[in-house]
Amino acid sequence: MRVGNLRHRVELQRLTSTTGSRGQAVSTWVKVSDIWVDIEPLQGNQLVSAQAVHGDVTSRITARYRPDFATPQLVGKLRIIYKNRIFAIKAALNVDERNRQVDIVASEGMNDG
Repeated sequence: MRVGNLRHRVELQRLTSTTGSRGQAVSTWVKVSDIWVDIEPLQGNQLVSAQAVHGDVTSRITARYRPDFATPQLVGKLRIIYKNRIFAIKAALNVDERNRQVDIVASEGMNDG
């Protein structure tokens, strides 16, 4: 991975739950970190293959490895904000299991991540 390819500064957020004043569960998105990534819209065969696994996948996002991406339970509670766009993370793949690069499979759409 070349550092120059990571040209988009994004905000990584995690969904957290707290207890509201009346005892109800309240879910909020909390900033984890700002990270540099490359965002690539999937096209053609890539899109068809990705959607066979996750029906609404629209993008592949490349980032440096972070421990946040190592546990599937944590990945399911993460999203990426780029400008006014919200990317729900579907999966994070540790490239060659070398803890250097992560390919993130994400969907951009109507929900809030």
